[in-house]
Amino acid sequence: MKGPSVLMMALEILAIAAVLAGWGSILTKVVKRYSRIELSGLDGFQLGLVGVTAAYFVSGVLLFLMPLTGMVDIAFAVVGLVASARAAWLGRSSLQANAILIAAALAIAVVLALGVIRTPPSYDNGLYYLQVAREFEIEPLALGLANVHRRFGFNSAMMPVTAVFSGPVFGFEGLFLVSPAILLLTLGTCLRSLREGIRERRLAPSHAFAAGGFVIWLVLLNETAFSFFGLTPGADLPAACLVFLSVF
Repeated sequence: MKGPSVLMMALEILAIAAVLAGWGSILTKVVKRYSRIELSGLDGFQLGLVGVTAAYFVSGVLLFLMPLTGMVDIAFAVVGLVASARAAWLGRSSLQANAILIAAALAIAVVLALGVIRTPPSYDNGLYYLQVAREFEIEPLALGLANVHRRFGFNSAMMPVTAVFSGPVFGFEGLFLVSPAILLLTLGTCLRSLREGIRERRLAPSHAFAAGGFVIWLVLLNETAFSFFGLTPGADLPAACLVFLSVF
């Protein structure tokens, strides 16, 4: 049986990043309306990272109420893509100025897709991640899962988010592509900061940190995205990305 192509896998990673950006756009509007905190001016990469928070909250709440079935997956993806398309349309005037960043994101997605296809599955996936994902598809969150296996309760912070991407829209592999999508958003954010520093002709410490982080992430791909560390539905790679960005 022929596996997915690099191009198709890259498109799925980009689409997941777009869904997250759409949910990030929704969250910024909700925050602005109810707290008057201004979050305008975020680009697609930053909105995608904000969208991880929104996706975690939405998928977690839904999981308390219902199983994450195919209809939930479809609704989640459609809402995210529509919101992402709307945000892109409203910011269409800046698309040409960001052409280089968009091209870089496409190139990074292809590299990540190539690594995903060539990386063998982790032993941990079969040990507990797939069982948890299946459980989330069958019934709402069962309290006390950690009594069955401690990893079910204490090492699965990203499972509701990854599970909601596994379904009719992105297929079963969507479960494993959320981490590469978050890494794509992280690398894109680094490139955006570096570009701003070059435009301003002033490399502040944050710009240097972004440049160094971008290079280090690429150098360590074999130890991150292209290993058991990154190609799982778990929180390892997303946590590393978000901690890096919190310092950045």
